[in-house]
Amino acid sequence: MRQIMSISIRLALPVALLISSFIAGAASEEPMYLAWIRVSDLVKRCSADKTWETAYCIGYVVGVADVANNDPTPLKICIPKSVTQAQMKSIVVQYFTQHPSESDYAAFSSVRIALRERFPCAPPGSQ
Repeated sequence: MRQIMSISIRLALPVALLISSFIAGAASEEPMYLAWIRVSDLVKRCSADKTWETAYCIGYVVGVADVANNDPTPLKICIPKSVTQAQMKSIVVQYFTQHPSESDYAAFSSVRIALRERFPCAPPGSQ
C-alpha cells in the first residue's frame, strides 16, 4: 500500500504541471500550435512593426535555411555565402505574397520551397 501511495504522489506533480500548462496555453491570446507555425502567422511576424517580431521572422527563415542548406537529400538548397539574412527574409516574404493560397500551410515547407526556388543546387555532374 505504501508503495502504491508513493507512486501516486510522484505522479501527481508532473500531472498537475501538465494540466496547468494546457490551461495557461488556452488562456493566452495567441493560438497554440503544437507542431508548426502557419504561413499566415509567419507573414504577420515578418511584416510587423515591432523589432522582436521581425527578429522572430528572420530567425525562423534562417533556421529553415540552415537545415535545408545542410540537408544531405536531393531536397538540399544551396544558398551562396554572400546572401544576407535580410535578403533571405525578403525572398520568403515575396514568395508568400505571390502564393496567398498557402496561408494555412506549415511555414517550414513554404519557406523551404521559396528558398529552393531561388537557390537550387546544381545537378550532380554539372559543375
